[in-house]
Amino acid sequence: MMSYDLQSLTPDMEVGAAPITPLIAPVTPPTYTAAVAEEMWLRFPTTGPSAAYGPPFPRGTSLGLVYTGLDTQSSSVSRKKGGTLAAIPCYNEELRIGSIILLCRHFVDEVLVVDDGSSDNTADVAMEAGATVIRHEGNKGYGGALRTSFDYARTHGIDRVVILDGDGQHRPADIPSFFKTMDTSGADVVIGSRFLKLKIAMPLYRRFGMRVLDLVTKAAGSVEATDTQCGYRAYGRRAIEGIGITDDAMGAGSEILARAAELNLRVAEVPVEVRYDLEGTSSQNPLSHGLDVLDSVIWGLVRKRPFSFIGMPGVVLVLLGLSAGTIGIGDYIHTGNFLSLPYALLISILIMVGMIGLFAGLTLNLIIRAKRV
Repeated sequence: MMSYDLQSLTPDMEVGAAPITPLIAPVTPPTYTAAVAEEMWLRFPTTGPSAAYGPPFPRGTSLGLVYTGLDTQSSSVSRKKGGTLAAIPCYNEELRIGSIILLCRHFVDEVLVVDDGSSDNTADVAMEAGATVIRHEGNKGYGGALRTSFDYARTHGIDRVVILDGDGQHRPADIPSFFKTMDTSGADVVIGSRFLKLKIAMPLYRRFGMRVLDLVTKAAGSVEATDTQCGYRAYGRRAIEGIGITDDAMGAGSEILARAAELNLRVAEVPVEVRYDLEGTSSQNPLSHGLDVLDSVIWGLVRKRPFSFIGMPGVVLVLLGLSAGTIGIGDYIHTGNFLSLPYALLISILIMVGMIGLFAGLTLNLIIRAKRV
């Protein structure tokens, strides 16, 4: 495998202050058919390396651009603008990432792997398979990996980016369906839906959890979709430029859809097939995943309408405190008994906390309105 230091980089490459290592010469993408790709995906083993299920590439001949400890906004390598990108957030996916990349390269111009602080050989395998690799020095979470993917797409002028998992659950042969739907519907965002198919091999507890999260996400002002929690999605240029991701955890998917609704982006869906028979396909249990999404949705609502979720509860607390105080004063007038200390403290706490909530809600609401002007 050949590598270059900073002094040997060619003049057409713009390099920032952070180091970039290494750069490997590109090769021609594989030319196998979609039918072969489908067969390879179906043959993914539930355990053991999956590299044997992809076309053999001699070691050291694949494309690999690796950024180590690098923010994609601060350093880049110039290349042709536009094109399509498959972005794959990864955490310890060395067993299957090689085959996923080889399959994706049949359908897109470039494959990006965001190695989110893996402790295994995910980055090395991805580079050997022909992907551009960005390494996070530490684990930044799914949302952090998505943010890096969007930053890379913006920086390099990518026209369309499709996001899929690196664990083998998502079917790479579905990628053309995403792009075709963009062409026919003019959509800025295409969501892969597991529920548009008549039959879906999803465990019952997952199906129930997904439905609950769908309802919560839609109630938060998100886009209308049958599957708001599927991470298999494609984004056009308007979405790439307009969507910003702040959530570092699994709630980033819901945040993206809420942002798409705010930007009035056109959204469509396409049926996708997802495998649940593969071992080790999730680094987070379903309950933790669900709580992350709920946390993201709730705080998204608070940020969007602070007076409704902070100011109004404050008003209610103030009114409760005043009502309790009025009752206490009335009791004193009729009986001559002073308020008990616990009762007086309760009234004081209700009024003080309520006033803080009221003024915080008003202040945040004014700040948000000022930003929109």
